[in-house]
Amino acid sequence: MLSIPYSVFEDLFEDMRIQMALVLHITEDHCRQWSQCIIDESIETSALPEDYDEANLHRFLRNPGAACSQFYLSSVHSFMFRSTALLELYLKDSLKQLMKLNLDLFARGFRKKDEVSGMKCKILRWICRRLCKKEGTWEVKGLPSRLAKYYSDNEYIKYLNAIARHYTRGEKWSEKYKHYCRFLEIEQPEGASAANKKLDSLYALRNDIGHLNRHFNEPPTITTEKGFVFHRETELDCESYRDVVLHLIGLMQEAITLLEKSDESANRKWPRNRALKDPIARAAEYESVITPLT
Repeated sequence: MLSIPYSVFEDLFEDMRIQMALVLHITEDHCRQWSQCIIDESIETSALPEDYDEANLHRFLRNPGAACSQFYLSSVHSFMFRSTALLELYLKDSLKQLMKLNLDLFARGFRKKDEVSGMKCKILRWICRRLCKKEGTWEVKGLPSRLAKYYSDNEYIKYLNAIARHYTRGEKWSEKYKHYCRFLEIEQPEGASAANKKLDSLYALRNDIGHLNRHFNEPPTITTEKGFVFHRETELDCESYRDVVLHLIGLMQEAITLLEKSDESANRKWPRNRALKDPIARAAEYESVITPLT
């Protein structure tokens, strides 16, 4: 059975896929009509004289092709930013949900050798002194009663978030995913290496566009199945946009397949256990620790 975070991940990806498809139907004729509407409204509000010089108009108002290309480019950029954010959202929310349902996994997040920085409290010191591994499972004897004694809703959520951030750290997708799988003690699925390499390229291009990281000897690119090369300064027409869209959607489909297998493995490795019987499960609903995607 797949988890709630995975279902959220799939739903949000479908939203992005439909948005990309809608933009595909924007044409130069639409941009020409919208430009004229802007010009007419500007004249009505006296922001533009009736005898305006077309040469003084913004290039998007003068050139429908440039405006249409910018719509396509903005759509691709938005997909890159949101898809990478969605991947990270899944990793973090998956860990938090599993820790909420399995107390042993929550305890594992407090291991001394991988201690999450800044997490100092009575229960942390108590856990670190008593944490041990028995038959492949991390357990702390008496932890439920100890959590009940020192339980704080805000503190609990803070620890969940801190542990999830710590075990999904990294600049590249492959680094984040590696830490995630190691923490859960699950193997990366077959084909993960190839998918991770493609997603790393997506992350590099996202960073190049979003953070103006111009330190590369050559700008990061992605190449579609038809051989079209996309980089930060690429201009798109309808056909090339369609090509890039299909490539990005296919890449995310690979990520979905990858995470579906990981999700199943994680649920088998860390099934729901006695965590549901302690006050933590009753005090904090799942939605309260979900990180919103904005």
